[in-house]
Amino acid sequence: KTYKAGTGSNVSNNPGYDNQPMFSPAGDYLLYSSDRGKGQTDICRYDFYSRKNEVFKETPESEFSPSFMDGSKYISTVVVEADSSQHLWRYHKDSKQAVTLLPKVDSIGYHGWLDDRTVFMFILTQPFSLVMGDVKNGQTKHVADSIGRSMAMYRSPIKKYLLFTQIENGKMLIKASNSAGVIDKSFKPVPVLEGSQDFTIDNRGNLLMAKGAKLYSWKIDGGNEWKEVADFSFSGVKNITRLNIN
Repeated sequence: KTYKAGTGSNVSNNPGYDNQPMFSPAGDYLLYSSDRGKGQTDICRYDFYSRKNEVFKETPESEFSPSFMDGSKYISTVVVEADSSQHLWRYHKDSKQAVTLLPKVDSIGYHGWLDDRTVFMFILTQPFSLVMGDVKNGQTKHVADSIGRSMAMYRSPIKKYLLFTQIENGKMLIKASNSAGVIDKSFKPVPVLEGSQDFTIDNRGNLLMAKGAKLYSWKIDGGNEWKEVADFSFSGVKNITRLNIN
């Protein structure tokens, strides 16, 4: 798979912090965490058809790491509450009705959904740890230690994994956990792109990472190096960190 870079456009037009983009399942809008000058972040929504931004739900707390739960009805975020605890919340995408998921799990930094009840969470322990939670029965399971902040769900032709980064012998690798919360030995670990730590996955089984203004890909179960596929420097982009693909 080759990629061609278009001209690009700034969809947030905000001098403050904008990060953690997440496309809606249908690709018609984008959610991201944004600081609009109030000293805290809200989840913003950018509509690709109207080209308009709006705050998804304005709250006094900070929200980070927006994600879509299976079924497209609910959106989940990490909320930094008044007492500085960090819990996982679920919002109905239309009514905005909110509930706390897994209230006993604190210090969540990032998260990713394997299905409508199974969530993997980056926990701010020392070192950082990966924990799997079942939002139906409230049970949790420790999966791995010394992890990085990036994770994404990958459906292969035969199974689905949660891909995440882990530091091993001083090097960061992309590894896979199965639906039981067990590191899958059949998945060949992929070394991250040197100097980077954030990745995403397209629907053809390509891992994507960026360095500076350039985008690189690695074919899962077939790649042996990161290959440059796009250069966004002509758009004024200088340092890509988190990224997402529709």
